[in-house]
Amino acid sequence: MAGANAVALIGVTLYWGASRIKLVPMPWTTFDRQMRPWSNYQGQPRAFCRFNGSTIYIGPNPDQPYVTDWDTTYDTTDLPSDDSGTENMPLAMQTPVAYYAARLAKYNEQSMGESDRFLELYKHEMQMSMAGQLPFMADPYRG
Repeated sequence: MAGANAVALIGVTLYWGASRIKLVPMPWTTFDRQMRPWSNYQGQPRAFCRFNGSTIYIGPNPDQPYVTDWDTTYDTTDLPSDDSGTENMPLAMQTPVAYYAARLAKYNEQSMGESDRFLELYKHEMQMSMAGQLPFMADPYRG
């Protein structure tokens, strides 16, 4: 997968002319049986498989170069421990932090109603930020 911080591959879209074709995720044993029957077999890719933490197979072997989109999720980098002012937090994770900070501020001033509301907003934003952490997308052609 792309980059050292990549966590999961959710989906792959292949561009073929004016069409976008979603590759179907498969477990390794099914992929090996259906997409790799012969070592020299080539065709339009239809499926992908994660073999281990860092290897992705696409099958069958592409018969030509294709443009693809990769839907991945990333782990955040550690915040710096010094006071360098460098912010490495991804943009999607910055909004939940602001809501949690507002929740703490309202809690400390004993505005419990507002504190609870900011906590709910924080939880909602965290769910939205983490929504891409799924191991696989469903088969796009089987519902």
